[in-house]
Amino acid sequence: MTGNNKIKVILYAGFKDNAVFYSTVSPPLGLFRLKNYLERRGIDCDVLDLSLTDGNFKDSLEKISAGYYDVIGASVDSEKISRYFSMLHDIRSRVEKSGKKSMIVCGGQGGAHAYKAYIENGKVDAVLLGFAEKNFYDLCVSFSKNRDKHVSVYAKNIDGVAFPNDDKFTNIIKNPNKPLTEKEFVKLNYDEIKDLDIPYKDYWDYTYKEGAASLNLSENVSKKTKVEIDQHCEIHTENNDTQKFFVETIRLYTSSHCPWKCGFCSSHSFLRMSNATVEKEEHIPKKPKDGKPLSMNALASCGSQPHPVYRISPEQIYDLIVRHCDAYDPKVVLFNDDAFWDGSDPGFKHILDLCDLIINGKNTGRIKNDVIFNCQAKIGDFIIKKPIIKLHEDLIIKLKKAGFYHFGTGVETFAERILMVPSINKKGNVSEKDQHLVIQGLLKYGFSPSVNIILFVPETTIEELFHVMKVSTEYMLKGTQIAMTPLLRTHEGAGITEMIKKGLTPIKAQYAKWVNPVTKEVFKHPLYAIPLNKQLAKFVEQFDIKEYDDMERISKDEQDKIVKKSGWDSKVVPRTVTALAVFITLSKYLKKNDWVEYFEKAVYKILSRNNYVSSKDGLVAKESLVL
Repeated sequence: MTGNNKIKVILYAGFKDNAVFYSTVSPPLGLFRLKNYLERRGIDCDVLDLSLTDGNFKDSLEKISAGYYDVIGASVDSEKISRYFSMLHDIRSRVEKSGKKSMIVCGGQGGAHAYKAYIENGKVDAVLLGFAEKNFYDLCVSFSKNRDKHVSVYAKNIDGVAFPNDDKFTNIIKNPNKPLTEKEFVKLNYDEIKDLDIPYKDYWDYTYKEGAASLNLSENVSKKTKVEIDQHCEIHTENNDTQKFFVETIRLYTSSHCPWKCGFCSSHSFLRMSNATVEKEEHIPKKPKDGKPLSMNALASCGSQPHPVYRISPEQIYDLIVRHCDAYDPKVVLFNDDAFWDGSDPGFKHILDLCDLIINGKNTGRIKNDVIFNCQAKIGDFIIKKPIIKLHEDLIIKLKKAGFYHFGTGVETFAERILMVPSINKKGNVSEKDQHLVIQGLLKYGFSPSVNIILFVPETTIEELFHVMKVSTEYMLKGTQIAMTPLLRTHEGAGITEMIKKGLTPIKAQYAKWVNPVTKEVFKHPLYAIPLNKQLAKFVEQFDIKEYDDMERISKDEQDKIVKKSGWDSKVVPRTVTALAVFITLSKYLKKNDWVEYFEKAVYKILSRNNYVSSKDGLVAKESLVL
């Protein structure tokens, strides 16, 4: 763009997530992709990541007040929606006072699912839906040519945009996005990002300053700095400074979305929501006449609108790895895909071919031998299902040889029945037996699995809950990480959220509230699913969780006691401590004294194993649920 139509854009990345006990910050790849796309086409674009500034965006607000930016965009979510509403209201006020016509937009998965709320309450001019690069560029161009007109004029012919049709932000128009073709996906996720410039060093420096991640670290150069070590999965380097291996990380996305329809997740419905008409989006499915339960596919946003899963090829992934290693010299390459590969024959071929390329790249010197790879992977991704169910050991060996080290696995629960309930909805794809087969197999071959657990699944019983806590503890004692989310969050667009909002389940949600500073109107949005068990519901209620970040209160008191007693002096608390602190807190509440003793001895055994505290008494010998 040239001449008088030249515009200046600023994109805000979201607030730092303090609630799920992670300590690293990572670049918002989506915004840097947008920046790259716009600047290649003549539009100036700045990116401000609020996680690097602890939420401080004073300098940029002053520029907005001075009319410096023509377009202000924010990547938002539906969990910290109140904070975003307040931020967007502040921006709107400054734009209006500046006397300059500027366009305010938002996007991201949370924005697409909650686009009505962001328009009505956030007072944004437009919400971008789905993959937004081209649509955002088109919108910016149209705005630059129609600055004096209402958004309903310059946005009306743009795909993948929702916008108000009036000045009251109440009459909303939604232009559905067009589904990407595979060719378009490859262009966006390979061609357009091959030479993407991302300030990774800024993020690494910030993470070092704030305290390195607590995942599988050995003692740093400074003996006073204590960090968690995994006895099964130690990484050995020349100077033994393995801290770098979990800070100096780059991230890649190689697939379009997750095809699995877990009840608590909105990842699979993001593109369907973006591509759906309003009529399809608001459709309430009818209950089957035969009395069978509604399928989660029907309950998720927009009903059954399948979108094919696209992946860039192993050769393209390898090329991106080489390019990024040359540009940033990372210690870890993290694949952020929800479904990096799948347990089908084509899925196995995809990951095996990539491993072969990486192995050859290391043998020929194109990739440093000490570069390691992390990714998300489902339990089913490691299992051969036919003719009999067995561990895919050849795949695991090949992953090991290529340098894969850590896998995040969405186990969610170790209770067999709970795997099948609507809020989890694993649909029989995986069993508890499968979970043990894979986790133990990964440990056997020297991997570091991180098991994602949702503790208070709303349908769970107290007996099932203690089963999950016992199995989780056994695995922590064996060296497995437990990345635990205490409560099942009701993401906008998730199947269980749709069921709650449409009155199709006895499960209720705890709602967060936001008060409009101008109109004083109250906006409510679902925060987490309340346990059906009355005792568990009462337990959760006592922590007065009104915002997403409040969830850490469940572990705080016991965690502080453990830290003090153990002499822990690092800024970052290991995930094992956080998880076991929750287990202890619940056990005390239910007056399960034997379990309190069991979990307390477990946490100190884990800490003493890693030389943090003096040796404690041996672990209480309860019947093993794992071995």
